[in-house]
Amino acid sequence: MAKNGHVVEENVTLQRELVAVKDEIHRLGQIIPKLHVEKDARATDLIDRGMKLEAELRDVEPLMADVGQLRSEFQKLTSLRQELSSQI
Repeated sequence: MAKNGHVVEENVTLQRELVAVKDEIHRLGQIIPKLHVEKDARATDLIDRGMKLEAELRDVEPLMADVGQLRSEFQKLTSLRQELSSQI
């Protein structure tokens, strides 16, 4: 009889654990789609921000070329000024 009682207790314990696992699976089944939606939204946001940054970079590239040209002209003018100063 004690053996049967132990088997019944073990069966009840296993049934409780099975219910708990099923509840956990159900809960995760509800959470996972939400996580996918959030991940997709974040990915879309990052893609949008990346595209905006690329557009800004394309807008800045001509300015960078202008800055390089102005630096070159500044160096020439500085050199010319030093030359003229030494002549005076």
